[in-house]
Amino acid sequence: MIYFNLLLLFLICMLYSNHYAQVLPLQVRNSWTYVDANGGRYKITVVDSGFIFREKTYYKINQHGLRFFGLVRYDSNDSIFYYIHIVHTDSTEVPYYKRGISYGDTVHFSFLRLPAMFYLEANFPGLVFDSLVDIKVITYERFGRLTVERSLWTEEFGMLRNWDGITGGLFSRLVGCVINGVVYGDTTVVNVDDYNPEIPNEYKLYQNYPNPFNPSTTISWQSPVGSKQTIKLYDVLGREIETIVDGYYEAGKHSTFYIINSTLPSGVYFYQLRIGDYVQTKKMILMR
Repeated sequence: MIYFNLLLLFLICMLYSNHYAQVLPLQVRNSWTYVDANGGRYKITVVDSGFIFREKTYYKINQHGLRFFGLVRYDSNDSIFYYIHIVHTDSTEVPYYKRGISYGDTVHFSFLRLPAMFYLEANFPGLVFDSLVDIKVITYERFGRLTVERSLWTEEFGMLRNWDGITGGLFSRLVGCVINGVVYGDTTVVNVDDYNPEIPNEYKLYQNYPNPFNPSTTISWQSPVGSKQTIKLYDVLGREIETIVDGYYEAGKHSTFYIINSTLPSGVYFYQLRIGDYVQTKKMILMR
């Protein structure tokens, strides 16, 4: 039982330590490069803005090398940043930072249907990428004041590092970023000699993931040429339901996050990629 409880606490820590909950300021093309506890690197990039979900406007965040997207937004009414990790089927919005947080500020919320909160534990001046900034220590708690994570934040560069509040082990640390077009630190994800981005030599439409899904899924495709590209959704009778993608895309691999119309019933649907004379169709299953 003790082993099970420790494992549960570890999983909760890992769940909250979400890579999408590390970013600010929010602007398209801003990116952050981190080193994790194993020495590996990952990059998070703001890839799009103006994404509407449940009548709120979000930025789309992508982790380098993954097809999945997260959503983040800033609410000027309460000065809080929120994220949604799309892999979670409940798509619950979780706060991760409060702009201008000060002593005495505590942000209460629900995480995995359990009470949670974060607050400012300390702050101090420090040099980050040769800039003098105010560094804030944010503590995240669960289960009646059980500390599961601590993080260092600045409002100029986002999260600097975070570590396990139970074991003290490092989760990740910032080594570089691109903020408003300015490069700070080391933003490489792999060795330059090993990085060889290839333009695909064929057209391809990938199977959506997850599938079956409800209500969101990711659709990926690739093209050897830059051109106008469309993806449309059809029902089993071949009737067009809506356009998912319609625009010019460069040669390469692309992904789009898709939330299906809430009025559509469960069942089989088809999504079709069209690039010039090339057409490919795949099946997806909506399961309410």
